[in-house]
Amino acid sequence: MAASTVNTFRELGGVFGVAVLGSIVNAQLTTKLALQLKVLGLPANFQSFAVYAITHGGNTPPGVSISPTILISTSN
Repeated sequence: MAASTVNTFRELGGVFGVAVLGSIVNAQLTTKLALQLKVLGLPANFQSFAVYAITHGGNTPPGVSISPTILISTSN
C-alpha cells in the first residue's frame, strides 16, 4: 500500500511539474516574442495574430481567414 501511494504521488509530481514548467516556458515565449515583433516593426494588428499563430502551432484564430500576401508592403 505504501508503494502504491509513493507511485501515485510520483506520477502526480511529474504531471504537475510538466504543467508548471510548460506554463513558464509559454509565458516567456509569448512575452519575448511580442517584444521582438515590436522591434522588427510588424504592424500592431499583425503582432497578436503572429503570437497566436506561433503559440498555437500555426493555426489562425477561429473565424479569421488570412493570406500571407497581405503582409507584403506596397508602399516602397
